[in-house]
Amino acid sequence: MEQGKSKKVIAAGLLVMSLTMACNSALAPILAEVGKFFPDAGDSAIQIVLTLINLTTLPAMILEPMLEAKITKKEYRGHRHCAHAGRRVDAPGLNTQLWMLYAASVVIGVGLSFVAVTSSSLISDYFTGLDKSRVMGFQSIFVSIGGTIIAKGSGLLTAMAG
Repeated sequence: MEQGKSKKVIAAGLLVMSLTMACNSALAPILAEVGKFFPDAGDSAIQIVLTLINLTTLPAMILEPMLEAKITKKEYRGHRHCAHAGRRVDAPGLNTQLWMLYAASVVIGVGLSFVAVTSSSLISDYFTGLDKSRVMGFQSIFVSIGGTIIAKGSGLLTAMAG
């Protein structure tokens, strides 16, 4: 019974973490407002904000397992540290210059990659068979829900900020 409860807690944490995995495409609605905030920047310069997220994600996904081994030697604990680091860097503050948005995009890409790799790894480590399939199915649902919430939230925050 205790192990079943532990797996439910792990699954719940993974699903909450998965809510932010679609943040790279969900931020697209704010590009027009970003362009208004930086009128001297061209369309390409504004679109790079989202491009940098995707460009950073792949190399960081490749590096994450190597970092995991360096952070701690205890089994599974590295996953939690990398996931925590990914969540920390996935929330940059408001920016007043375009280069700051570029830097924030790189940080978001790194955070996104840590969350994606870590959640997949934890699912493989803690679940097997039908449980693994269920958690992966729920993860897909939560990624979609998170993308919707982030897209709506970013649009609302941009509209409120004027």
